[in-house]
Amino acid sequence: MGCATTAQQPAEEIYQHREILRTMWPGYDPVARGVGFYNSSDGYVTIALEADTPPSHFSPLSPGVWRSHDVFPQLRQSFYINTFIQDTRATLVAYPLSDPDPFTLLFHEDFHGYQLDSFATREGNTLARFEAGEMPINTLVAAVRMERSLLIAALEAETQQSREQALRNYAGLRVWREAQLPASTVMIERNNETHEGTASWIGHRAAKLLLGRTEDAFLEQRKSVLEFDYEAMEASTSIRLMTARVYSTGAALTELLPQVTNLEWHTLIEDRSTTLFEMLILAFDWSSDFLEGVGQEISNSQEFARAINTASTLSWPESDEAVLARVESEHRWKLSIDMPAGSEGGFSAVGGTITQLTDHALLLHPVQQYDVETDNLSVALRNRYIVLKNSAHLRTSDNEENGEASGRVLTLYLNEMNDSLRCADGETVCEGSLTELTQRGVDIQSETQLPYRLERINQ
Repeated sequence: MGCATTAQQPAEEIYQHREILRTMWPGYDPVARGVGFYNSSDGYVTIALEADTPPSHFSPLSPGVWRSHDVFPQLRQSFYINTFIQDTRATLVAYPLSDPDPFTLLFHEDFHGYQLDSFATREGNTLARFEAGEMPINTLVAAVRMERSLLIAALEAETQQSREQALRNYAGLRVWREAQLPASTVMIERNNETHEGTASWIGHRAAKLLLGRTEDAFLEQRKSVLEFDYEAMEASTSIRLMTARVYSTGAALTELLPQVTNLEWHTLIEDRSTTLFEMLILAFDWSSDFLEGVGQEISNSQEFARAINTASTLSWPESDEAVLARVESEHRWKLSIDMPAGSEGGFSAVGGTITQLTDHALLLHPVQQYDVETDNLSVALRNRYIVLKNSAHLRTSDNEENGEASGRVLTLYLNEMNDSLRCADGETVCEGSLTELTQRGVDIQSETQLPYRLERINQ
C-alpha cells in the first residue's frame, strides 16, 4: 500500500472514532458524509469515509481511509465545505495546518455543511453589519461583557440551582439589552450565534474526543473563549460588538442546554429554526415580563454602572462609511464583477483589515492574498482593496428554495486599469463582460463570461 501520507494518521483517527463522533449531534454523521484533508505540498486528498461502495478515483490506505488517485493543485483555500473530488463529496481542510490540532476546523466547517443539508433555515451571516440603533455603545459593551461572565458562572456552577440562577440573570440582562436594539440586529445575532456556536462546539468537541482531552480541559476551553475581551480587539466595530463573540456564547449555550432541559432541542433548532437563546428561554418557560424585570434590576445595579464606566475607556475606529470613503478617495477606478453562483462557497483571505458595510458587504483593506477556486473560475488577488457583497458563506433562503446558490459581487479598487477594459474617451462608466483579467496583483480566469461595471471615481 506504500508509505502513509501525512494526512493518513488523522484520517484514521477519525474513522476509528466514528461511533463516538456520531453522538455529538443527532443525525450528524461526519464519516458517512466524508471528511478529510488535502495535502498542500503534494496535492493529494485523503478522506475518512464509510460507504457501501468504495469511492471512485480513490485507493484504500486502511479501513475507511482513502487517498485520491489524482492530485489537485488548484485546492488553495483553507477549507472546502461539501465539495466534490471527482464524484465523491467531502469537507476538506488544508494539511498540514500550522495548528497541531487538525480536527477543530475540519469538524466546524463540516457541521456548516450539515446545516446546509439539514437545517430548515440557514440565515447565519457572520459578515452582517452590527447596528446598535439608539443604544449607547458603552452600555452595550457593559451588557455583553457581563452576559459572558454569567455564562461562565453557569458553566462553573456546582448545583442545578446556582446554574439556573446564573442563566436567569444572563437571559434577563440579554432580553433587557435586546429591547434597546433594532429587531433586525437581534435576529442576526441570535441566528449567527446558533449557526456559529453549534459549529464551534462541534469542532472543539470532536477535537476533544480525537485528541483525548479531559472534560475539565474541554470546560476550561469553553470558559477561556468567553473570558476573551472581544470588545477591545483591533478590528472593525461590527466584529468587536457581535461577530467575534457569538462563537463563544453559542458554544456555551450548546454545552449548557442538555444540562437544563429534556426537550428535543436539537430537533427544534433544525426543524423549526429555534435559536439557542430562544431554546434556553423555552427550557425554563420564563415569561418576557419576568426576564425584563430581572434585566432591569441588573441594569440598575452598581456593578453594571462600574461596567459601563470601564467600557468608556475603549476607543473605536472611524465609521464604516468613513473607511469606505477614504478607500475610494485613494483610487481612480472601481471595477465590480458579477461572480457566478458557487463562488461564495468558500475563499481564502490572508491579511488586511475587515470592515462590514451595509447590504451584507465586506471591505478588505487591503487583503494581502485572496483566492477563489471552483471548477470554472480562478481568482487570485494580491495586496488589493476589495469589497465582497452578499458574501455570507451560506446560501440564502430564497435561492435555496430555487435550488440555486447565491452569487457574489467582487469590487476591486485600482489605480491602474487593463487597456482591454478602459472606458471610451469621455465615459466615466462602462459595462461589459470578461473571461480574463491579468494585471499587477490581479489574476482572474473564467470559463464563462463575467459581467462587469467599470467606474472612474477619481482623476
